Amino acid sequence: AFQRFKAASSDDADPDIIALVSKTGDIVAMQDIPNPVASEWTDASGKVVWPAVALVLEQRNIISEIWDYPGKGLMLVGVAPVIDVDAQAVGEADAKVIRGVVVVAYAMTRAGAKKMALDLGTEVAYFNAGRVDATSFSSGSEQAQQTLATLLGKGLADPKTGIMSVTVRGE
Repeated sequence: AFQRFKAASSDDADPDIIALVSKTGDIVAMQDIPNPVASEWTDASGKVVWPAVALVLEQRNIISEIWDYPGKGLMLVGVAPVIDVDAQAVGEADAKVIRGVVVVAYAMTRAGAKKMALDLGTEVAYFNAGRVDATSFSSGSEQAQQTLATLLGKGLADPKTGIMSVTVRGE
């Protein structure tokens, strides 16, 4: 099913993660992972750690969010429910007909940042927790990324910081 989904997609990039998750939050199947760790997306108490997955398991929604995925970095994620149409009845609670979710995730890359920069007409940086994952800065701008990471560590990512002016390579 994952291969058919990828083949039918018109996206420029392939998803980095495609997963089928059970009603309990366990990973049932994951693209290119023959034996995924079922409980990888739950904590020690069995609670689902990704908010969008937990929400869609309870309510019939399609939702997207940004994940800081271990070992992969920032990812744009879409989550949709798997519905049991035979169990569906008028007035039936969503939780009773949702059997699991499908998760599709794309890494937030330099190519994506460059495309967004063209659309927005400004430079773009994907960052979290003082770490810069990707930017639209021109190639060879490692110094600019290092400066940005330093500023993030000084509170630039905090909306209460206000306006900060910086100089990077004399600009």
